[in-house]
Amino acid sequence: IMSVDGWAEVAFGAHYTKLYGHRDAGEAERAVALIDRDLNLRGANVLDLGCGAGRHLDPLRRRGAAAVGMDQSTSLLAEARSVDTRSPLLRGDWGALPFRDASFDAVLSLFTAFGYGAHPEAQRTMIASVARVLRPGGFWVLDYLNPRRVRSELSSGPISTRRRLDGWTVEETKSLVGHGSRVEKSVTIRADDVDPDSSVPDGVVRYRESVALIDQPELVSLVGEADMTLDLARGDYDGAPFDPDTSPRWFLTFRKGGSS
Repeated sequence: IMSVDGWAEVAFGAHYTKLYGHRDAGEAERAVALIDRDLNLRGANVLDLGCGAGRHLDPLRRRGAAAVGMDQSTSLLAEARSVDTRSPLLRGDWGALPFRDASFDAVLSLFTAFGYGAHPEAQRTMIASVARVLRPGGFWVLDYLNPRRVRSELSSGPISTRRRLDGWTVEETKSLVGHGSRVEKSVTIRADDVDPDSSVPDGVVRYRESVALIDQPELVSLVGEADMTLDLARGDYDGAPFDPDTSPRWFLTFRKGGSS
């Protein structure tokens, strides 16, 4: 992830994997299986950019890829290191990837690990950075929310939810901002008990996530500036065709120009 206005380190703190516990190893397996089916990962050098707690790294290795994980969250990288001692893990920023040009056969940006840049120029910088570290003929796999569906769901106004989660009460409110150019989610987590050793040490965590809603023509244009073109468009982790109105996700594969 790329930090925006200081909220990212809070949002992607130690509580994150519990809050998104439904994004589990089974889902990671499905996503990586789809990528392998499309690209054949055996022998590939792969960067999992925005790797979080590293749940995609083992499925990548089992398919013969040499995987490197990178994220900006110190908490999530610590969790990744506690369960994966074989994959290289680095802390860093999308806009300044610490790798040589043409280092990777594929770069993966999974579970909306993109779109946190506050301004369009930030998105352009991120995409150019990805293109730089890809070899000619390499691929960028972008797993991203479907902007048209998000706007449709929130067209009547903000949506608030409240749920219980193993000793926590989680309140979330999603809303459109910037004339529909971004979706924001305010999150409040209240723990039943204050435990300084827990992932909610003071009993309450509050933050606001903000993700750009980039329409496909704009994204394709930005990617084209970096000499990448859309190669495949899927609508979910099972490989369904992408439908701009109904698909829950964008699962897009871009190819960098040049020969393989």
